[in-house]
Amino acid sequence: MTEAVPGPDTEKSSPVSPGRTWLRSAAALLIGVAGALVARQVMMPMPWLLGAMIATMVASVAGAPISAPVALRPLFVPVLGVMLGSGFSTAVFANAGSWLLTLALMPVYITCTGVVAYVYLRKVARYDRVTAFFSAMPGGINELLHMGEDAGGDGRVIGLSHATRILIVVLTVVLSYGFFLDVQVGGQRSFTSFSSLALSDVGWLLTCGVVGAVVAPRLRLPAALLTGPLICSAIAHTAGVVEVPPPTILSWAAQLVIGAIVGARFVGVSVAEIFRYLAVGIVATMLILVVSVIFAGIVSMFSPTEMAQSFLAFSPGGATEMSLLALAMGQDMVFISFAHIARVAMVVALTPIGFRLFRRFLA
Repeated sequence: MTEAVPGPDTEKSSPVSPGRTWLRSAAALLIGVAGALVARQVMMPMPWLLGAMIATMVASVAGAPISAPVALRPLFVPVLGVMLGSGFSTAVFANAGSWLLTLALMPVYITCTGVVAYVYLRKVARYDRVTAFFSAMPGGINELLHMGEDAGGDGRVIGLSHATRILIVVLTVVLSYGFFLDVQVGGQRSFTSFSSLALSDVGWLLTCGVVGAVVAPRLRLPAALLTGPLICSAIAHTAGVVEVPPPTILSWAAQLVIGAIVGARFVGVSVAEIFRYLAVGIVATMLILVVSVIFAGIVSMFSPTEMAQSFLAFSPGGATEMSLLALAMGQDMVFISFAHIARVAMVVALTPIGFRLFRRFLA
């Protein structure tokens, strides 16, 4: 792989009329919907994001006439921010005293996993510095994708790197606990409908999204369209002025749009390159999991937290999937959910600062 990760942009080389671009974007979304529905049937984690991304990626490689629906991004990214912020509440902090060691080690864990993965992605996989940096951070796919693109990284590679991480982490954890502890992921995801929201709920959620999206860019926050609504939503939910997340269908739609955007960027990329990215992502994920086991062991040695619970807290998979597994195991779901929310929040806050401080030293 060369210094600059390859990826032809066919739309730049052959301009397309606005009307035709919308048709191609609509085609990408339809393919994304089909992929998401299949992913739900096979119980893939984060089906609306990963299913849509994989389906549009396959269509891109196959030469389908599709385009990334980038015009929808400013409308749906704030939805993801409000959704992430809705995970905060007063209940989350009720037993915070017993979480201090895990939370204290979390920045160190983020740094260690980031360094280990960065060295591999930069020295072995030969990613460019920006792409390697944002692909190495153990945070959410959406957050790092936006920050990495803003910094000049390759969004396609960053997105696929984190998609691979989420899949491998979730599958590894589920299979490991299923094999050794005879535990299966159970439970149903809660569904929030439009009809279940009071008018005041709608008002607060809209306010969080709009105010956050307007104010955050002026404050120069990283990934402003995502971070601003997330902060506003976290404050509102912790204060108790609103207790519900956005309607589930909006969250699905937002994930679908992001997945289709990432997948459609692979137009013109060969099958060999796709497999190269996947192979690199798998190795990077396994390195991160080794670091996760080490930190989980440290917490278990110096606190009453069991290894199974600590490992769930440090496994950088999807927060929803990790929470479901914690519920099935009879572990503290609030603690594990908070650990993952804290990890994502720390990554969102610290990654752009670290990138600016150490960019000149990145080899």
